[in-house]
Amino acid sequence: PFGAKGLGEPAMTPSIAAVANAVSIALGARVTELPITAERVLAKLRAIVDDPRTDRVIMTLIIVNAVTLGLQTSKTVMSAYGPFLELFDDIIVGIFVVEVAARILVHRTAFFRDPWSVFDFSVVAIAFLPAAEGFAVLRTLRVLRTLRLISAVPRMRLVVEALLSAIPGISSIFALLMLVFY
Repeated sequence: PFGAKGLGEPAMTPSIAAVANAVSIALGARVTELPITAERVLAKLRAIVDDPRTDRVIMTLIIVNAVTLGLQTSKTVMSAYGPFLELFDDIIVGIFVVEVAARILVHRTAFFRDPWSVFDFSVVAIAFLPAAEGFAVLRTLRVLRTLRLISAVPRMRLVVEALLSAIPGISSIFALLMLVFY
């Protein structure tokens, strides 16, 4: 009576539905099967990380971030829109951190065996360098975030890999020229 539950009548708490909703909001993909296991959540996360639309969104954010960083170099723009640009930059960095963290969760140790992934990780990690006087020069390395386009666009990646593989041949030619001109 009066809303009291007996020993055999446990309270009905909607905890499973709340967890399912939290997972679906976090992943952007609805979890439709129970039980919600780590493997199923990881599979949904893998589907999102490996989706070409995710790559396009990240590439767009890289370009927008490059424009934002360029605008931050103008004193007139910073005096008018400084706090907004800094907030916008922080939001984009947060998205980059979530993206890299999701890729680490999905690919685990394979993430660190891929040189392009390590490059992406390093470029995103630069954002967390302190902004103190001694590190102010290192903070300018934020511009390297635009270089993430190299790892995101396969044709750019091919060109960079070709240039890097040509370095030993170029150094041999340089050494030969040094002997000739010596």
